[in-house]
This record gives sequence, C-alpha cells and structure tokens, in this order.
Amino acid sequence: MRTSEKIVVWSSMRPVERALLDTLLHEFSTSYPQYRFVQLFYAPEEARTNFIISSLAGKGPALIHGANDNIGPFVELDVIQPLEAFFSKTELDSFLDSPFPANTYFKGHLFQIADRVGNHL
Repeated sequence: MRTSEKIVVWSSMRPVERALLDTLLHEFSTSYPQYRFVQLFYAPEEARTNFIISSLAGKGPALIHGANDNIGPFVELDVIQPLEAFFSKTELDSFLDSPFPANTYFKGHLFQIADRVGNHL
C-alpha cells in the first residue's frame, strides 16, 4: 500500500475562505492521492511568530498563506525559499501586473503570489 505525503498549510483566512481552500485541497487530493493536506488556522501575528519558531526548529508547515509584510523577516531568517523553480515563465506571466504586480519579489527572487491585494486582514 502506498502512503500519502502529509502537506501542512497554515493560513489566516476567514472561515468562508478556509472552507473553499479545504474543498480545493480535497479535490487536489482526489486527483493526486499521494498527497494529503492538513490546513491550520492562525491569527496573522500568531502565524508569523509560530512560523518563524517552528521553521527554525525544522518543524514548519510546507505552505503558509499570509500577508506579504512577513516576507522580509522570513527571507532574512532563511525560513522560506524562492518560488521561481515551481512555476514556468508562462504561468508567472499570467498573473496580474497592472496597476501593480501580484507577484512579490524580494532581493531578486519571487517569494509570494498574491491571491488578493488590499488591507483585508
């Protein structure tokens, strides 16, 4: 029997958004049963602090959904990696770039692809 890889996702999403993400993660898992997702909610400030602490200990989640102002500290502490290797140029070019880009680059590397823009936290 083949075991599935558990992928932990942390988010600060509102309940309706978390429900949608759960649905999408379930659909993905149905198509790719080798992956199993667990989504955990953290308030924005708790997410940042807990992510830094757990990542430095080698126990952080595979993915974190949160505000882009966390990118600087995450990069400086070397607890996130650039995303360029995970997407083709065509995929990256398909994201919004006007009136401002959806993709967040820092120190020459892509660290976030926004799913929304605004002060929504």
